[in-house]
Amino acid sequence: MQIVYLCARPAVLAGTIASVRTHLSFVDRILAVVPERAREVVAALGAEVVTDEEMLGEAPPEDHQRRNWALRSALATHAAVDEVFLMSDDDSRPLTHLDETTFLSEGRHRRYMFGWLDEWHHQSSSFDLGQQATRQVLALYGFPRRAYASHMPQVIDKAMLAEVVRVLSTAAALSPLCEWTGYFNVAPSRHPARFHDPEPYVTL
Repeated sequence: MQIVYLCARPAVLAGTIASVRTHLSFVDRILAVVPERAREVVAALGAEVVTDEEMLGEAPPEDHQRRNWALRSALATHAAVDEVFLMSDDDSRPLTHLDETTFLSEGRHRRYMFGWLDEWHHQSSSFDLGQQATRQVLALYGFPRRAYASHMPQVIDKAMLAEVVRVLSTAAALSPLCEWTGYFNVAPSRHPARFHDPEPYVTL
């Protein structure tokens, strides 16, 4: 299975890749989306590399949450991305052996939540504003409002990601949205047979 990172910190990613190779034996491809300045360093780690600039052009959003939404949304149509992949953060490191059933079981996708957006009241960062905006949009469309940005890898279906991007495209143009929470509330609502019920997150 492929694992996909957004990364601007090659030294951090190097340690993460070492942990993944030790503990996630089912991961056989690593794709990193990085700024152009980091291309050569990250490629030397044995990862396939696509640059931010290739994904978004020369003027990507400056806001952190908008940028993450834009980059992860672009994964839905990029040729380097597998049809099913793990989406992860560059500092999310497995500390023990995990097998593929952590993410895929009985032909369905597992998903890990950490609470409810209705209980998210922080407003001090771009991430916080993204959670607030995503809650409002999901409520408007009648989708569940569980929180999924728990900083652990999650399995993603590329075609369903493209569908979620289309569903939320108007809202994403107006407000910063959370790519994790948007996907895992919308996709299972539209394709319930493809997913297991939500489970508690398992990061430290």
